Amino acid sequence: MDPIFPEDITSEIFSRLPVQSLLRARSLCRGVRNFTSDPVFVDKHLKFWSQRNLNLIITDNKCREGNNLNTLYYVQNEETSIQYSCRKVSLEIPNFQEFRVMGSCDGLICLVHPTKRYEIYVCNPCTGKYIEVPPPVSMLDRPGDIVIGFGVVPMTKKYKVLAIVDFPLHGDFHHLQQKVFVYTLGDTTWIQLKDNGSVLRLGQSACKAFANGALHWVSDAKLIVSFNMDTEEFSVIPRPELELGCGSFTLGAFQGKLMILNTSFGDRIEIWVMKNYGVAESWTRSFTVYEEDIGQNVRNVEIVCFLQDWEVLMVYDHRALLRYNLQTALVVERCEICICNPCTGEHIKIPPPVSIEDIPGDIVIGFGVVPMTGKYKVLAIIDFPEPSNFILLQQKVFVYTLGDSTWRFKDNTSVLRLGQSACKAFVNGALHWVSYSRQIVSFNMDTEELDIIPHPQLELGSGSFSLRAFQGKLLILNTSFPDRIEIWVMNDYRVLESWTRIFTINEQQIRRNIRDVEIVCFLEDLEVLMVYDHRALLRYNLQTASVSELSGIDGLPNRFDAVAHVGTLVSPQPLRRDGEM
Repeated sequence: MDPIFPEDITSEIFSRLPVQSLLRARSLCRGVRNFTSDPVFVDKHLKFWSQRNLNLIITDNKCREGNNLNTLYYVQNEETSIQYSCRKVSLEIPNFQEFRVMGSCDGLICLVHPTKRYEIYVCNPCTGKYIEVPPPVSMLDRPGDIVIGFGVVPMTKKYKVLAIVDFPLHGDFHHLQQKVFVYTLGDTTWIQLKDNGSVLRLGQSACKAFANGALHWVSDAKLIVSFNMDTEEFSVIPRPELELGCGSFTLGAFQGKLMILNTSFGDRIEIWVMKNYGVAESWTRSFTVYEEDIGQNVRNVEIVCFLQDWEVLMVYDHRALLRYNLQTALVVERCEICICNPCTGEHIKIPPPVSIEDIPGDIVIGFGVVPMTGKYKVLAIIDFPEPSNFILLQQKVFVYTLGDSTWRFKDNTSVLRLGQSACKAFVNGALHWVSYSRQIVSFNMDTEELDIIPHPQLELGSGSFSLRAFQGKLLILNTSFPDRIEIWVMNDYRVLESWTRIFTINEQQIRRNIRDVEIVCFLEDLEVLMVYDHRALLRYNLQTASVSELSGIDGLPNRFDAVAHVGTLVSPQPLRRDGEM
């Protein structure tokens, strides 16, 4: 690599590049590869990015042929603090998808096989490099449960794997002895430590609190057990007096300090920080995250890590990522919208309709096309709380046409309570939703006007109905009954008297709980495609009242939702006008 800048300036520039950019540069230039492989530069790059918002390793678990398979995804923080990209991690490790992540340190992750528990790998999910760690014991020794920890000695930068292995005492698994082994990356064998004198009941969960050069777990006796990676010694860290009841707490790291997350309450999470490591009196309750602030069931929230600007990254119900600001007690949300063709892989990002600084509330998004012109449009209906009253709302409507640079504001005098569900009925050039007051609300993509579509007299009770499209006509699915779904179709659009009940699907015909069935779309030959309990696809024939399950679909996850889609070559990139390049 011919020097363009002095080496120290080049090092400063390269150290600020994300790892994916460095890997691309490495593949193009041997000089860059050699320069960025130097241990001094690797350490400099690590220090810079460790001080910024962290990236994530996300695990998607699904069962196939009786085996739990884990797909790993690398979620990278992009150029701004609220933009992320996601890519699948693939490593050439035998049976890679069967391994679990049991520790992470300095960008390296420790993988352990859940059943063949003595198969251990340490890998870098960004570079794809990995090493196999030899098993700490032989299976001939009849070992029992194993706890794995992974960390680094801060002063020497030596990475170590810890293994706490249970052995039956005199062949009796009710009475255990415990042996502790340590493996230093680069060595050929494990070192067995001296008997620690007690049996540590730590479960088999991954260690999520590496602080002050030590691994930390919560034992079954609710003690904080630490293992110092340098001295290779166990100790018990004093904890504060916590209101636990029959609940417990978890551990994390906050700005390099040990942290407690007290999750024993039904309405909040208390966050305690140990300001002086090992000093019981230094524990301080620093923050409390209330359920009413995050707007989600707090028992379904797991705090993953702490970001810059007093923000917390959370996982909600194993399906959504939340950012919560501890100082403002607000969930930081950003309306990010992309239009893509999943077949071709083409996609475009839509600019946000409003700024997060405007403190918007719920948002309803719709997407459709003007049939006559072929123009694709995105609709955004956004709630804004009144400054003095968060219960009273004003609502603003915005429209974005693909190819434009800005959104257009549409005046709207009424507040439409539509929830945040996706529109599943695009009919007659209009989007349709069911409002909370059980009205059918439409938005015409050509005239860009909201309207109310009349619906028939339905037996609803305390239930409701949903909308779909059937042969180009608006369709109602009345799901208010415990034993059936009634299907109504509007033969002449906007004509109330044209609503006709055409089919009824009875629970006894599909042989499944009707309340766990969602109709996705209508197929040829009067067949219906359904999702049952978010885990199975069904085909139901409306004429013969017969049902069959679509099985043998390779790669189908354990739980899923489905959206009707047609494979096309249509590009989300707007066609260039004449004269434009």
